[in-house]
Amino acid sequence: MMLATLALPNVIGLIIGIVIAMLVSLVGIVLLTAAPAQAALPPQANTELRDNSLFVVTGAIQQVSTEEVPIDIGSNHQYHAVVTVETVEKAAISPNTAPLISFPLPDVLPAPASQIDVYYWQSGQRPTGWAGPSGQYRSLKSKTTVRLFLTVEQGQLTLLEPNGWEPVE
Repeated sequence: MMLATLALPNVIGLIIGIVIAMLVSLVGIVLLTAAPAQAALPPQANTELRDNSLFVVTGAIQQVSTEEVPIDIGSNHQYHAVVTVETVEKAAISPNTAPLISFPLPDVLPAPASQIDVYYWQSGQRPTGWAGPSGQYRSLKSKTTVRLFLTVEQGQLTLLEPNGWEPVE
């Protein structure tokens, strides 16, 4: 009888230790396998837009087309704008420096009176409760004059996100 009462606290302690170890392991697995949360980007200040751009141009939007594209978590709206460049305020890449660039460039670099293709996206359908990047806050409109803050991705001129353009008065 004395032996049984001495062994009982040891067995309870062993069970509690095993349960705690299992909980710690489970929490570790959840933390290691959880995807990092993504949020929509805050708007960039004008100085950030200029600093982060490869090109800053003003131009007239000739036309804008869009296509809804399925993705793993719903859909995106992919936009293509045709822009006639009026002025170039910043050009980090020129025809002279283009051969030195190690990533694909668009066929036409922005220059006054050139016609460029600009690409951007906006989030489309998403699951309920979803949070994450949403592309551009606003869409470009045909027959307007705008200032574009551009970078190059996969050989295409793209708007900086999430506010890569502003109207020109």
